[in-house]
Amino acid sequence: MTFAAGKSLARMALVRLGSPTHGFDQNQRYVPSTNFTQVGPETYLVQAPTSSTDAPPWNYRLFVLHNCTPHNVPSVAHST
Repeated sequence: MTFAAGKSLARMALVRLGSPTHGFDQNQRYVPSTNFTQVGPETYLVQAPTSSTDAPPWNYRLFVLHNCTPHNVPSVAHST
């Protein structure tokens, strides 16, 4: 993935999209990603979780938090 120049990466996380049933969402999940490497001035290589226990198959959104303010600012995630 590529980011705009001048952005300092704080952390990444996958968020599994939920499947609500009768007002209860049993499948939403937050998976922090600690396995990423900067491979260029604006480019990072992200390794997805290798265990289906950590991240069961489903649709996820990847959020990137930038370290540019006193509070980490999340990116906008899109579903594809």
